[in-house]
Amino acid sequence: MVDYLTLVGDVSDNIAGVAGIGPKTAQELVSTYGGLGDIYMSLDQLKPKLKDKLVAAQDTVPHARKMIQLYDVPDLNTRIEDYRYDLDYTAMKQILRDEVGFPSMVKLVDELQASLVRGMQQGLF
Repeated sequence: MVDYLTLVGDVSDNIAGVAGIGPKTAQELVSTYGGLGDIYMSLDQLKPKLKDKLVAAQDTVPHARKMIQLYDVPDLNTRIEDYRYDLDYTAMKQILRDEVGFPSMVKLVDELQASLVRGMQQGLF
């Protein structure tokens, strides 16, 4: 699948692929020759126009393949609860009021706290 996508490109990830090679040709190449390395080793067996397209993209194909390559995400053995962070609203309001000089922001912090609590309560039911 990676070699196929490298040939046709992946529009959603802005990867161009090989100009002039569409899904049908890419499928045929991968089915006939296998991977990209085998395709490039078989250039002499291809029609001249197809060979020219692959040769023209020879410098960009390895980078495109790396971009398309899917990597496994390592198991981090963590839980979402491990990243929970409880804000100290009292300290936040004191800093805004006394140290920064924005007493009007205290009301916004109260509103933020209230909306977060409402959101958590709604998520329980």
